[in-house]
Amino acid sequence: MTWILFSRWRGAEIGQMCRLLDFCAAQVAM
Repeated sequence: MTWILFSRWRGAEIGQMCRLLDFCAAQVAM
């Protein structure tokens, strides 16, 4: 397992969580 692939995968996972949090925050704001 290469660290580049691992860090890229983790980055995508974190980015997806941030998008989900932004979406939930927008729903609450409405």
